Amino acid sequence: MLKILERTIGAIGAITSIIYFIDNYILKSKIIKKLSIPASIPIWVLAIFLLFYSVLFFILSIKHNSKLKTEKEILYKIPSKTIIILPSQQRKDFWWHMGSHSNKPAMQIVGNFAVTNITKYNIYLVSIKMNKPFAKGNVLVKNSTSECYGSYEILPGGTTEITFDFWIVPPKKKENDTFKADIALIDQFGNEHWKKGIVFQYS
Repeated sequence: MLKILERTIGAIGAITSIIYFIDNYILKSKIIKKLSIPASIPIWVLAIFLLFYSVLFFILSIKHNSKLKTEKEILYKIPSKTIIILPSQQRKDFWWHMGSHSNKPAMQIVGNFAVTNITKYNIYLVSIKMNKPFAKGNVLVKNSTSECYGSYEILPGGTTEITFDFWIVPPKKKENDTFKADIALIDQFGNEHWKKGIVFQYS
């Protein structure tokens, strides 16, 4: 709406200015009388006034379009894939155990990945989920400069270990059964990076 208004006002101002310059007898016309413009105002003052606002609205329109273009470029540069999920160096990559959650029987599902950041941005893994059954879990990233795990960023081009866990209530498997699920790591851009068919052995 703002874009249309700016262009409309600018066009009207430009056309009106041209009319004033061309019409040498405008002060005697019916247009001036209808607009109630005093005859004492010099025509060049009116022309400059309208020309000034025409240029002003034209500049505002350009800035507005430039801002929209910049926002589109920023959105365009956000990648749809930010990480590559690799096998972990941990001895036990994926396992589950029967436990309890809020005094109810539950499956505790634990896993580890190595993750590589393939972008120029610092990547944060903000969440993790699985389907069938649907569940949201917790994900912790290893600090690139220590052995600590937490909500750390993955540096551009860097590879680090991550660990995750889920609690499934009620349990979907019996003790000693194998559990299989698809897992998605979710980054700060909302991208979901799926790893399908992960097998969790009972431990």
